[in-house]
Amino acid sequence: MVNHKSEIMTQRKLNNTIHRAAISFIAAFCLILVGCGKSDEVVYTQFAAIDASGWERMGCVEFKLDSAVNVDDRCDVLLVVRHSNEYRYRSLCLTVEEMSLRHDVKVDTIEIPLATPSGEWQGRGSGRLYEVVDTLCRNVTLSADHLWTVGHAMRENPLVGVNDIGIVIKRRNN
Repeated sequence: MVNHKSEIMTQRKLNNTIHRAAISFIAAFCLILVGCGKSDEVVYTQFAAIDASGWERMGCVEFKLDSAVNVDDRCDVLLVVRHSNEYRYRSLCLTVEEMSLRHDVKVDTIEIPLATPSGEWQGRGSGRLYEVVDTLCRNVTLSADHLWTVGHAMRENPLVGVNDIGIVIKRRNN
């Protein structure tokens, strides 16, 4: 009988310890969420689907920032690539043309790594689909009617395995 009573007391202490640990975990998680609440605000998101039969080299996609979007503050411009495991290369070379209302034109060729040297896909995703985000520019002020044109600069034509290309603009909170 004494052993049974001792086991009950030990079990209660263990339950109290687990309960305190769970409360501590929940409190820490809530603090993290509050801290994340101050993240940058997304002011623009647009995606263009790529034809399932492949992305033609001359088949550029366009993203136009309309005048309804207020981006007077400093922003970060992100490029998002969604691809399948049918994509055969470790990286994706893209040409990005940016044109502003003042007709300033910037053209750049960028290489976005999609897989590690050992062949593991980077970014988020599982199964057949993956998403990689890369920064086009940081801490910039954009004018209304801004336009980006994105095309691929890979040798393969049509390029198979790229599902979507997107532009995301986040207003900086600093």
